[in-house]
Amino acid sequence: MRLDYRMAEGDLSKLTSYVRELVQLRPDVMIGGNTPIVAAWLQETSTIPIVFTGVTDPVEVDLSQAMPIPAATQRDLWPMINH
Repeated sequence: MRLDYRMAEGDLSKLTSYVRELVQLRPDVMIGGNTPIVAAWLQETSTIPIVFTGVTDPVEVDLSQAMPIPAATQRDLWPMINH
């Protein structure tokens, strides 16, 4: 397994370039820990699966169409952890 990551350290101006850079690496899956990161992933790809946590309401912020059945390439871990 190989793990590539970037730390924007709260600087959203870095986020877009980091996301583009990581998408170009063609990962098997992407992991996001908050709403801005997941939103950036979704703007850059619709084919790479995204696993996320730390997004309060993915449907309300338009990151997922429905819960608990999200789009095929998106999965929120919170419902699984919370049960």
